[in-house]
Parts: sequence; structure tokens; C-alpha cells
Amino acid sequence: SDLQMLKEELEGLNISVGVYQNTEEAFTVPLIPLGLKETKDVDFSVILKDFILEHYSEDSYLYEDEIADLMDLRQACRTPSRDEAGGGTPLGYF
Repeated sequence: SDLQMLKEELEGLNISVGVYQNTEEAFTVPLIPLGLKETKDVDFSVILKDFILEHYSEDSYLYEDEIADLMDLRQACRTPSRDEAGGGTPLGYF
């Protein structure tokens, strides 16, 4: 029964694919709705700092800004809005 309830919940999340299709264009491509992949909030900064220190023998604190930017990009990719603007959220960083 838990599996059936989970399947119904997932179907509810993906029920509307119209948001992703532009109806104003003369040429439209049909989309195949795929299930959402859940990602966890993980802090990679400690792992990356250790990697930089071990493999490059450099002070990892020199890269704190870049690591923070990477973590911000990952967070933006994890939580896009489910509308037309959702695809553009991470692009603001480039």
C-alpha cells in the first residue's frame, strides 16, 4: 500500500507538462514526462577543500569563493521553479 501511495504521489507531481510546452510556436515538439529526481542538500565544500589540499598541495582557503559559487549553482539547480522561468534560474550566474 505504501508503494501504491508513493506512485500516486509521483503521478500527481508530473501531471501537468503543459507548463513546459510553448503553444504559441507553429512547430512544437512533444515532451515525455519523466519523474522528478530527488536530491539531498549536501555540503561539498569540506570534501573539495580536502581534495585541493591532498591532490594539489595548495591552501584550499584560496578557493572559498569559487567553492561557494559552485554550491550556489548546485542549490539553484536543485530548486528551480516549475514554470518557464525555472530553466533560466542557474543561468544568471554565467
